[in-house]
Amino acid sequence: MTSKTVRITVSLPSQVVSNLDYISTTIGVSRSAFLSSLLSESLPPIVPLVQIVASASKDGDSKRFRGAAVSAINDAVSRLVSGSEVLQDDLFTK
Repeated sequence: MTSKTVRITVSLPSQVVSNLDYISTTIGVSRSAFLSSLLSESLPPIVPLVQIVASASKDGDSKRFRGAAVSAINDAVSRLVSGSEVLQDDLFTK
């Protein structure tokens, strides 16, 4: 299913951009195509977990990937990804 494409601007650490450039160039696709494919597969399983977390969250402010917030953001994303993997394992092993 093809949906409307929306242009966004993101800030990424330089090493992430280097890796992104290497991967996209090596496999012969644009950065955007690679990220679109990667995210369209990896985000849907995380959405239900975020909905659960959001209902218990008290902090409505978005954090930027800078300074002291980097560690907290990485921890939160790791918990979501781990929870998503556990959820998928449970679904596919039963």
